[in-house]
Amino acid sequence: TPRQPIGAAPFAIETLFVAPGAVDTAALQDDAVTRPKIADDAIGTFQIENNTVTSTDIRDGTIITADIAPGIYRTKADLYEVTGPGISIGAAPLNETVECSDSNDLPVSGGCRAGTANSLLATSVIDSNWTSTTDPASVTCTGVNLTPTNPGSNRVSLQAYIICVNVPGP
Repeated sequence: TPRQPIGAAPFAIETLFVAPGAVDTAALQDDAVTRPKIADDAIGTFQIENNTVTSTDIRDGTIITADIAPGIYRTKADLYEVTGPGISIGAAPLNETVECSDSNDLPVSGGCRAGTANSLLATSVIDSNWTSTTDPASVTCTGVNLTPTNPGSNRVSLQAYIICVNVPGP
């Protein structure tokens, strides 16, 4: 039988190998490349351009803790608390400051703990360097003993604390 001429109408060919550079993305029809047609481990970080994959492209439950790079908060084990030794406040105001271990670590919370629930104590809390990239975040507690009878002998304890996320870095 004589050969049939091929006209100008498009036709499809499926192959196991295409020479590099033979087909570019403009030549591919939408949805022509599907998951079953891509070899395992054929696409990695090097082949994906920045900002190509967004959260809507990632299936729920497919990323686990081990997939997350170091330096990103992953578990409760990354949290730590720093507490001061505590101060004993008489009639004069005193303060205590605590800070995260280094400037990479992220502050989560902080405050002051008073030693006795029935003590009258005025406190103020000042957060410092929480957005600094060069200094560790800190919390300063200032307290004044308001015990009506002889605040000098009815001292009140006060302790500053800060909770931080450990972020490894240079």
